Amino acid sequence: MIKLRRRRLILFLALAVTAGCATNALRVEYAGVVATKGKAAAASARAFLDRVEAGRQDLDIDLVSSDPGCARQGMVSRVRAVSASGHAVGTTGWFCVPRGWRERSDDIILSRQPIGDKLKPTLALIDSLSSYSEALAQIVAEPSEDASSPINDAIATARAFQDLIVATGAVTSGPLTDDRVKAVSEFVTFLGELRREAGQVRELRELMTRHPNGAHSTIEALRDAVGDWESVRNAEDGTRTAVNDLLLNAIVNRRPPVTVAARRDALRANYDRRAAGEAGRLLAPALNDLLTALDEADANLRRVLVENPNLNARERRRVAELNRVRIVRALERVTALITAFRGI
Repeated sequence: MIKLRRRRLILFLALAVTAGCATNALRVEYAGVVATKGKAAAASARAFLDRVEAGRQDLDIDLVSSDPGCARQGMVSRVRAVSASGHAVGTTGWFCVPRGWRERSDDIILSRQPIGDKLKPTLALIDSLSSYSEALAQIVAEPSEDASSPINDAIATARAFQDLIVATGAVTSGPLTDDRVKAVSEFVTFLGELRREAGQVRELRELMTRHPNGAHSTIEALRDAVGDWESVRNAEDGTRTAVNDLLLNAIVNRRPPVTVAARRDALRANYDRRAAGEAGRLLAPALNDLLTALDEADANLRRVLVENPNLNARERRRVAELNRVRIVRALERVTALITAFRGI
């Protein structure tokens, strides 16, 4: 009879402490995913803007070094088709329209001004995304509590638990030994994890109250800004490629011929610029994919944070898995407690 009561007590306590906790664990998992993806998206967006800004600087360097006439026009150059410039490639005025020349309808205005200030609105969006992600990260971060705290809690809880199990008649009691404190300490730590998860979910819900759409609006605005800056980057990269191809042809076809070393250096520089351009073209699509994944993860988080969420099949399997693991842990902890408090 005593053994039966003991088993019932173990099962009752194990089920009681784990009731409903697996969905909270899923919610915290999702918040962690959003925090990680949000930080990655913010870092990638900053790297993309750095590439855009560096591209503008590279364009300025290439233009001024290949046509000194570009520098004499300030930071905005007027260019026209090379075939209509009347200047040999690589000489002053071959790309930028010299001062005093009559303006034409097919002239192109090319800005070489630094774009740092123009990036500020996009950087503000990135900062907003970073703040949201950091808020989630702080909620789901591992606690940095005093290592002695579980032991102190255990000593207080052990005395109360000793009275509880004696009252059930399942076991007799004895002195509060180190083994008993250890058993209760492990049990208290396990309960602390569950309490902490519940607290995290409350904090997540409070955060979503302040941000009912999560990061969605910021993500969409950032996606639009990335598209605009990618158009700028792509156009300037195309201009650099055209200028450098013309310079390469002029060097390779020069008469009398330049040295082998000069041709080799020109070819290598051209290939390096093309490789950099190819790498630059990969940044925006990769960032857009990351923003899409973040948007989906954020939507899933907001969906499961509601009471009694409508979980999909994969989430139900995950919750069931978490429940099995936690019930086993709870049974182990409670069994250790009962064993430690059995009469000697």
